[in-house]
Amino acid sequence: MKKLPDQTFLTPKGIFKTVFFGLLIFFLFFPGKAILFASKISSPSPGCLLLSEDEAIHIALKNNPRIKSLSYQIEGERALISPSGSLPDPILGIGVLNLPTDTFSIDQEAMTQSQIRITQRIPFPGKLNLKENIQRLKTDEKSYALKKLALNIKKDVSSLWWELYRIDSILELIERERATLKKIIELTHSKYEAGSGLQSDVLLAQLELTKLIDKEIEFKTRMKDTESRLLFLLGKKEGCIDIKRPKVVHLKKIKDMESLKKEALLKNPSILEKETVLKRKNLIHKLKKREYYPDFSLTGAYGKRFGTNPNGDDRADFLTFMVSLNIPIFFKAKQGQEVVSALERAKAIENELRDEKIKVKDRLSGLFSTYKGLLKKDALYTKSIIPKAESTLNALKTSYTAGRADILGLLRAELTLYRFKEAHINVLSRAKKIKAEIYALIGR
Repeated sequence: MKKLPDQTFLTPKGIFKTVFFGLLIFFLFFPGKAILFASKISSPSPGCLLLSEDEAIHIALKNNPRIKSLSYQIEGERALISPSGSLPDPILGIGVLNLPTDTFSIDQEAMTQSQIRITQRIPFPGKLNLKENIQRLKTDEKSYALKKLALNIKKDVSSLWWELYRIDSILELIERERATLKKIIELTHSKYEAGSGLQSDVLLAQLELTKLIDKEIEFKTRMKDTESRLLFLLGKKEGCIDIKRPKVVHLKKIKDMESLKKEALLKNPSILEKETVLKRKNLIHKLKKREYYPDFSLTGAYGKRFGTNPNGDDRADFLTFMVSLNIPIFFKAKQGQEVVSALERAKAIENELRDEKIKVKDRLSGLFSTYKGLLKKDALYTKSIIPKAESTLNALKTSYTAGRADILGLLRAELTLYRFKEAHINVLSRAKKIKAEIYALIGR
């Protein structure tokens, strides 16, 4: 009797194995489509702000309430420049002089008169010019403070945007890792049931999946927190943000350390603000020294007399002119101490300025060194680690197709590639944050 061919693949168990391995090959060789099939990759959510890094910075600078508040303060200080250098308002006086109290008659006594007078106070030459320059420098201080605030907001927005980029990219990789781990669990479980695998392999794979789920929860929580902080900087009370992820992220070299330090000393708003404060304190010191010299007051008065002289003529009116000045006779207890106080305050700011320059240069040195290290890591991942991991994965796919490689080894190589990509994303995100801080320090 002729033996029938083996038809075990037509049994329910055989059909299940055929479908399972067919789907497995589909997942391996078409990873992009497989991921879409297995899970939903993050896409723009309806009603959310879809923002690039530059768009987020633009919105923050436009809407941030602290920037608006400081801008109004600057305009307020600028409006005081002209008044600071102006003469004090003249004083107008109107009165009656030498009025007799027995009759209160204005024509009884020859010295009785109604008088109008104007008094103008004139500060010692140079004082008004110093006051105007002091107010102008005060306005400049506020302007540098505004620039410093804007740079810090740009730095914070940029850092938060790149943190969202990192979290979003890693969550996408977690989805891929989850799909790969599920395939590993299914394979190890099938092998264990067939008697060719170990239960420990199944448990280890399940533990890896549990750790991955825990990591996903942590990153989703971190995303909500980062999103809330970014919305606050954008001037939004509530909402959500989707980022426009660039297709390729490149890290560029920046200037050498000495060039950065020179640029920072010329443009850093904190340094410029303290330099302006020092100039203002020095001018205040000069102004206090001018207080040793008196201010003048000029008074002009016209007195109208009533009645007639004994010969019948009208009484002549009086014209008065007077110059008065203050005498700083208590200069040791007053003006002298004010000069000492102003000088000491200028010295304090001078030391603060010196300390600020040292801090900026030290901070730049640390950030520059870290950025250089991250550039090397980026090159290592881009040119060596990730290409080698991809080559290994492709080689294993070819070997598996030819029957010379184990499916578990192929899946673990895929998992390793995802983890290398995650590490590379961390490098890129950190480098972008550091670059934003460098630019804030050098005043760009």
